[in-house]
Amino acid sequence: MPIAEDSRSLKFNFGVTEAAYRNGNATDGVEFAILDLRLEPENQEIFRRLLDPMNVVSDQGLQNMEIDLTASGEGELILLTRPGPNGNTSWDWSYWGNVTIE
Repeated sequence: MPIAEDSRSLKFNFGVTEAAYRNGNATDGVEFAILDLRLEPENQEIFRRLLDPMNVVSDQGLQNMEIDLTASGEGELILLTRPGPNGNTSWDWSYWGNVTIE
């Protein structure tokens, strides 16, 4: 996802679909991460969150987030999803939504 030079914030929502943890389905969680490629490699990860809706009720449903983009200049963001702590991708039905850069 490209970033314009004057961009100051990233707004988005994300989550794990209800079908991934209901009716006998059992996700072990999904990790969401965002990398800002304008930064030095060791500091590129600007967001990371593990959603574990089977065990943490507040991880169920739509999650909303806003991140300050403090680095300057044009560049690129990478939005990633990774399997939960057991490395199992079964039932990891997840999404990013309404991603806007202002």
